[in-house]
Amino acid sequence: MEALPGRPRVLIVDDAPENVQLLTEMLHDDCQTVSASNGLQAIKLANDDPAPDVILLDIMMPGMNGYEVCTRLKAEPKTSAIPIIFVTALTDKNEEHKGLELGGADFITRPFNSRLVRTRIRYQLEIKRFRALHEPVPGGKVLPHTTIQLELAERRRLDEESAALNLELEALLSAARTERDHLARQHDEDLRQLEELGRLCERRTRDLGLVQRELESFSYSISHDLRAPLRHLLGFSSALVEDYGPQLDATAQSYLGCITKAGHRLEQQVEALTLLSRIARQPLNPVTVDLSRAVREIAAGLAERSPGRQVEWSIEEGVEGEGDGNLLKVVLEHLLGNAHKFTGKLSQAKIEFGRGVYQGRDVIFVRDNGAGFDMRFAERLFGVFQRMHKEGEFEGIGIGLATVQRILHRHGGAIWAEAAVDGGATFYFTLPTSG
Repeated sequence: MEALPGRPRVLIVDDAPENVQLLTEMLHDDCQTVSASNGLQAIKLANDDPAPDVILLDIMMPGMNGYEVCTRLKAEPKTSAIPIIFVTALTDKNEEHKGLELGGADFITRPFNSRLVRTRIRYQLEIKRFRALHEPVPGGKVLPHTTIQLELAERRRLDEESAALNLELEALLSAARTERDHLARQHDEDLRQLEELGRLCERRTRDLGLVQRELESFSYSISHDLRAPLRHLLGFSSALVEDYGPQLDATAQSYLGCITKAGHRLEQQVEALTLLSRIARQPLNPVTVDLSRAVREIAAGLAERSPGRQVEWSIEEGVEGEGDGNLLKVVLEHLLGNAHKFTGKLSQAKIEFGRGVYQGRDVIFVRDNGAGFDMRFAERLFGVFQRMHKEGEFEGIGIGLATVQRILHRHGGAIWAEAAVDGGATFYFTLPTSG
């Protein structure tokens, strides 16, 4: 604040000592301050010599409130010219109008802003000084001051705008600092959680790898250990049929047929499990594979094994993929074999192989118009020993699609399907450079 000669005198009127103390500290460097805790004391100090240059007057006081004190001071010639700045926690415009109508010069609100309080007091002191210049001087002359008044008005406007901008800037900076601190704490917490998740993921991956290796070893051991007993079972069953078949009655022959059929089914399961286990350990030998050619060969083999069937094949030429040739042929054998199997009850079976784009991804597909399946159970499709149809409807052991998925995952690809009951099925799969 730019102090007048002799330092301006400010009377602080407030019944709350903490408010008086705060305002006194704000004005300590530029003003002399005196204080009153009630209206009567304020009126007495306002009439003292020297009189205060500005009065900061609290509105809400017990006994005589600020409006009443203002009315009394403005009614007395000695104190009527002292600028009164009301101090209030209210923001009601009607209250402000009332104070100004009673002769108040300005308002400041709690909580106090030091810059704003000092600016408001300085304005009132300057206005008081220029009013003094406007008064007649000896000789009847009036000091020119119109230009000064205009400059003062403009200066006040700019200072008010600057003070408001400073308040907004301080609020924004405070909010930014708070947000920065919050984000820093959140970042540290997120980093800690990520590190913990990383350690957990490493442990889980290590444990999963161990379990996977144990399962593969177990699967391989079981399939290997079952082969010898199975060979004996099927061998003796075959010998029994050849040597004693005519001597067996129909019931015994039926029982023997069931044993042989179950043995062959178990043999298929052992072979499938062995393949599934071998796929996980077998090193890949990636080459560019002519998938269209492989499909034609598989289709010819299926037609040769089922000469009585009528199947319309649609095979797109030039479809290639990067991968292990033997394993990709296993993928196609299972997918095409399933399509051939599940169209077996149709007189006009259709099987299509080709490539396309599915939701922005390059895909290869095998499509048929066969039995399809219910998409509600699609999550079971690639599980081991999972079947989508009753055992008597279609042959199979429920390992083929699990094998297909494992092969494609090892190549960095994926597989999924879309189908409808009696509406056919389409199996889509991807390879790193399917083309």
